[in-house]
Amino acid sequence: MRFPLNLLTMALLGLSGSAMAADFSVGRANTDKVNTAGFQCRQCQLTPGLAGEVTVNAGYNDSDDIHSGNAFGDDHDGMVASVDAALGYRTNNGYRSQLQAHHLGQDNGFVSLKTGRPGQYQMTLDYRSLTRYENGNVGTGLWHNQGMLQPDDTLRYLDLQLERQQAGIGFRYDFGQLAQFGDLSSYVRYDREEKQGHRSASLMSPRPVNFALPVDESNDKLQAGLQLSGDNWFTELGYQGSQYSNDINNLSLPYASDIYSATPDNQAHQLTLNGQYRLSNTVISGRVIAGRMIQDEGLIQMSGNPLQNWDGQVDTLDANLAVSTLVNSRLRLGGQLDYRKRDNDSSVADFVQLEFNPVSGAIRQNPLLDMERQALKL
Repeated sequence: MRFPLNLLTMALLGLSGSAMAADFSVGRANTDKVNTAGFQCRQCQLTPGLAGEVTVNAGYNDSDDIHSGNAFGDDHDGMVASVDAALGYRTNNGYRSQLQAHHLGQDNGFVSLKTGRPGQYQMTLDYRSLTRYENGNVGTGLWHNQGMLQPDDTLRYLDLQLERQQAGIGFRYDFGQLAQFGDLSSYVRYDREEKQGHRSASLMSPRPVNFALPVDESNDKLQAGLQLSGDNWFTELGYQGSQYSNDINNLSLPYASDIYSATPDNQAHQLTLNGQYRLSNTVISGRVIAGRMIQDEGLIQMSGNPLQNWDGQVDTLDANLAVSTLVNSRLRLGGQLDYRKRDNDSSVADFVQLEFNPVSGAIRQNPLLDMERQALKL
């Protein structure tokens, strides 16, 4: 017969009322007679200076398929080179810097630099190159020249690829304790992306034809905010904004104007206020977000369209309030109230209503779609 407990285990269980109930943790140690003045952690010293590694990569590309560039990071034939880096620099007075790079010098690579004093300020610089290869050596009978699609009996060959250049700079500053109000910190970051290349597109008039649509656009983003926190609470006021610009206007043929509409310029803005408060086992959090999206671009004129430009504007409002409390180790109660509202303040015009009876001449306005919703969760 086998027993799951051996004699040694049973002996320890028998002593559990005395020996196993003792507390041998470090916090219970008696250090009254120990002189700790000379204690020193020799392994805790951070050596100042520069440390890390830098790697130089070199190779040779020989491929007839442009898609290989998505895996290799570069589609150029011949010698290719790049740099990888992971460097850190520190000083005795608390200054820190960190540099990271991956495949820098190829069509797909990045580099990032962070520098500053932790707990006081920090600056970030980023750069990234992203390229997506679709098709190579594509023949097209329409080629773009300053907004005009020029037909040509001789096929012109080009690559369908999109290259994005991203750069950003950010700064964060901690003001520290602000009297009895708490710890105050601020941040701001600006990013810009430029996208260029060609993507596939098609026209249906006067006959179906495929062509390479040129891409030349940019997007600017800005983030900024203030953060204030205490022992058991936190609040933040933040702003986010973006501006999209398209440098390719509507495309035309020599015998027809505006046969392909461009992606319109637009902008969006958002202001956020959120916070959290903890009281014993209860946590209260809330958030209010106000946003506005604007698109004010000229429209291609068509028969029956009275609008010269869209003049679009949509305002949004989102609010959230949540409460959660821990009753005991097995029960938690929570409630959440959500509110969302969307106001469309865009252009309104009268359009001729097409009906089977041409004598009626009915008129109808384009409806502005608004939305409002409330939700309660328990």
